[in-house]
Amino acid sequence: MTVTEGTNVAPTASPDGESIVMDLHGILFSLPRDGGEAEPLTDVALEPARPAYAPDESRIAFQGYADGNYDIWTMAPDGSDVRQLTDDFWDDREPKWSPDGTQIAFSSDRGEEYDIWTLDVNSGDLEQWTDTAGENYEPTWSPDGSEIAYVRQPAEENTDDTADRIEVVDRNGETRTLVTAESGQTLHSPSWSPEGEDIAYVRETAADEGEGQVDLMVSGEQITDGEDVFIFTPDWLSADELLYSADGDVRVLDLGSGESSDVPFSATFHLPELDYERKSYFDGSSGARDVQGIESPTLSSDGERVAFVALNDLWVMRIGRPPRRITDDSAYQVDPAWSPDDRYLAYSSDKEGTQDLYVHDMRTGEDWQVTSRGEDAAVSAAWSPDGSKIAFQDQDRATYTVEVDVNEEGVDTGDIRQVKGPLFLPGQPTWSADGSTIALAAVYTYSDRFRSGTSQILTVDVGSGEEHYYPPGEEFDSLSTRGLDGPVWSPDGRWMAFVVESTLRVMPVTESGEPDGPATKITDEATDSPTWSGDSEWLLYLNNGQLKKVKRDGTETQEVPLRLTYRPDRPSGRTVVYAGCMWDGTSSELHEDVTIEVVNDRIKKITTDGEPPNGDYVDLSDLTVMPGLIDSHVHYTYGERFFGGRQGRINLAYGVTSTVSVGDRVYRALEDREALESGERVGPRFFAMGEPIDGSRVYYGFIGRPTTSIDQIPLEMSRAIELDYDMGKTYVRLNAERMALVTDINHEEVGVPTKSHYLAPGGFVGQDGTTHLSATQRLGYARTESVTSQTYEDIVKLYSEGQRSVTTTFFTSDFLLADEVRGDSRTQLFPPWDRETLLSDSGFGAVGDNEEYPSDPNCTTGSCRHANTFKEIFDRGGVVLTGTDAPLDYFGLGMHANMRALEAYAFSPYEALLTATRIPAERLGVEEDLGTLESDKLADMVFVEGNPLEDIRDAMQVEMTMKNGELYSVDDLVEPYT
Repeated sequence: MTVTEGTNVAPTASPDGESIVMDLHGILFSLPRDGGEAEPLTDVALEPARPAYAPDESRIAFQGYADGNYDIWTMAPDGSDVRQLTDDFWDDREPKWSPDGTQIAFSSDRGEEYDIWTLDVNSGDLEQWTDTAGENYEPTWSPDGSEIAYVRQPAEENTDDTADRIEVVDRNGETRTLVTAESGQTLHSPSWSPEGEDIAYVRETAADEGEGQVDLMVSGEQITDGEDVFIFTPDWLSADELLYSADGDVRVLDLGSGESSDVPFSATFHLPELDYERKSYFDGSSGARDVQGIESPTLSSDGERVAFVALNDLWVMRIGRPPRRITDDSAYQVDPAWSPDDRYLAYSSDKEGTQDLYVHDMRTGEDWQVTSRGEDAAVSAAWSPDGSKIAFQDQDRATYTVEVDVNEEGVDTGDIRQVKGPLFLPGQPTWSADGSTIALAAVYTYSDRFRSGTSQILTVDVGSGEEHYYPPGEEFDSLSTRGLDGPVWSPDGRWMAFVVESTLRVMPVTESGEPDGPATKITDEATDSPTWSGDSEWLLYLNNGQLKKVKRDGTETQEVPLRLTYRPDRPSGRTVVYAGCMWDGTSSELHEDVTIEVVNDRIKKITTDGEPPNGDYVDLSDLTVMPGLIDSHVHYTYGERFFGGRQGRINLAYGVTSTVSVGDRVYRALEDREALESGERVGPRFFAMGEPIDGSRVYYGFIGRPTTSIDQIPLEMSRAIELDYDMGKTYVRLNAERMALVTDINHEEVGVPTKSHYLAPGGFVGQDGTTHLSATQRLGYARTESVTSQTYEDIVKLYSEGQRSVTTTFFTSDFLLADEVRGDSRTQLFPPWDRETLLSDSGFGAVGDNEEYPSDPNCTTGSCRHANTFKEIFDRGGVVLTGTDAPLDYFGLGMHANMRALEAYAFSPYEALLTATRIPAERLGVEEDLGTLESDKLADMVFVEGNPLEDIRDAMQVEMTMKNGELYSVDDLVEPYT
């Protein structure tokens, strides 16, 4: 497809002004100064950005991502002779040639914050020019080469100085300030004029309402007005002319007249067709299936028993015998932990409404409640070595200890003490042998500018609070997840076990947890959830749904057979429903007086325009029935340990009968899928997947398994194949080469769609679409929208003509009014802390001061601009899916917020409903079973008051939901948590 506009196109001009090289969607194109057909110079795999011509026009420098980190590269102007100049773990960005062409200035986080560095092109020597608190980036040379100007962003902890600056540094490290931003302004991409008298740059100004504006500036004077200027370096063609990009165009501005002219271009892209055999999701079988969702398996101290969670219950298995249920109720259990003497099993359950700690006596079978924290959760139990304390974590991810005295008569509790404040998605606590230190997985970031880092081992002294971060092995190694992949401290205190690159490692440590030697790899297969035996000689772990044990030195591995099966819930019997109206998902009109006959789990027959049926039937003649909603973007396990059983009920109560994971903790996700499929847990269908595949840096604890080479991909993808994923995703830091291999494996061996945050390179290597229009980006900006949330022809064409899907994820509660939410009994299903936020007057997702819908007649807000982009894609035959990114947005409720935003700004109610019903079913490949109400399809439907085709708000007025042929009233769903 050929485009003539480019979103966030970044141009640079040759010194003679005759040629332009521009970055568009991660491909460098060459363009004549007067415009014309753009010639591609690079391929997708190189992922170049920020091109800059050498003074003698012989080379072009750029930041490239071919190896999975940003490095400085150069090439000839025709795209040949590509050379990599830096090659290490650090990110090197925004290259600029010195005036004499012997050096390249760039920004790098190699000092664990961004500073300005220079590279000698001939020798490769590096020199650091800045070393100040904060982030220094986007350099530009003075004409005489004696100074470098750059953007300085103050350190986050410096609350007294938050203004961006353009500063100048010389070779001696002396600095001065050229420009200081005012409140609400962000500065970008300075460029020194040829005579050195002026600095051009881009200024972003926030607005009280809407997305604000971005302007081209020269030495404090605003040069553009009303243009959507892109945030890249303006290039001086002469003392009076600037090359820049705005409004989807490449432009030249005459500073004398103030007039700008476009440099017209056309650029052609090629996207592979999406042609692969889809997985069969519903085979109708009711036969027994092996359980693979073995969550949190933990080995007893004597090495003879395994406790775990599966099928919505806590189980214990004596190795070699069938497992037995420890709990057998509808409550949600999580995180079993053996006491040091194996007499007791601690776990968390929401049987009293929120997650609290319980202790189960393995001799008597009694259960005692340890914590009763009211509106706070308690999960991630870990006994101290002497059994006198249990460490746990709350919903804010803070870590505590509680004193316990457990005996035959019950449990006495003492002080609860915070050991470590809230962390971002930490791992579970583990104790040193003497009980003085707790270790856990935590993210270690390398700059404030970009949040990604590595998952390391954090040790905290329980008494003093002193803490240390340690890499799990080599300097830049990263734990595979911060879920159940360690660290786990051996009972004798001499070792820590953890998973790196999906293989189990054991590392000697001191009594305080400091590494005391290299880590040794003891498995070669996909490994998760290690726990120790009491003698510190064996480790239990999971390998693609199979329990195994391995000796600490890796010399022996044993299978641990688990004989546990389940059967898919196939309700038997006949249910007849009579509804006043029906929207079936195929027509833009309602049918009236509708009889729906459901046999077992499928619709047998639908009759319209008829009288009530003879015999027994459910009279819903005052309601409208419609297909169940499909949330195309959830992270079901992100906070489920804290939500407990509420989570599935919230979805059903708001009419969501299917949810699609785009990244979850793998065994928690499998346990969910099996518990829901077997009917052991109440909730929607769950199309599950494990952790997305990421690059060498990560941020989220379980959304992104780090990889450092393409050779690692087959091992990582063995989970998707053997555990039968329903969806695939790659995450923020995975490069194009590895992204392509992951996509190919998902398509060819699993048969599932694969997505990412990136239209480019994702769509260009065969991915099915993006999980947002834009979200976290490794570039620091999106290729799919400008910083003011505007998109241009290229984006609409690539999505629509390329048949790549895009998911809404508005992240707004503006269309949920305070009165309707306050009076909604379903909000009782949210945990207390979420409900408090929801009903408050401020904060993300708060609706307390929403008295009316927002008004945006000029479409200045991001929500309006996004909705209009989605409508353009939709109108051109593209695929738009409604998704929430829950729990970052609200489960259930967020679906209606998203559909209302679409309808308020661009879509008809009918079109908005399609993005949440028929279209996602088609895109997932389940259109024969879900998405519309037709004979022979699965009986997933929602009964609402009103007519959602006239008023989209009526879609939220759910009275009853049928999922898989089983009918639930809202009262039924809410009752356990009232």
